[in-house]
Amino acid sequence: MTIADTSRRAGPYVGDGVTKVFPFSYKIFSTDQLTVLRADDSTSSQLVNGVDYRVTLNANQDISPGGSITLTTAVPIGSNLAIL
Repeated sequence: MTIADTSRRAGPYVGDGVTKVFPFSYKIFSTDQLTVLRADDSTSSQLVNGVDYRVTLNANQDISPGGSITLTTAVPIGSNLAIL
């Protein structure tokens, strides 16, 4: 029997100083199951749901898993974003 392994990571997305919406395509059951990280050359930080971003889930996670996050501030040029 084979067990399917689904990647639970979206990105890294490269910051352009403008884009605020980033998709992810894996199934989750609640918005608190995501971790969003932003990193540049010298530091990394975990963003806070409801403060730094908000999550929009696709209506039917079985048919169309995933959704998107919308940042309150765009990822700066030279920084990266990952959704786990």
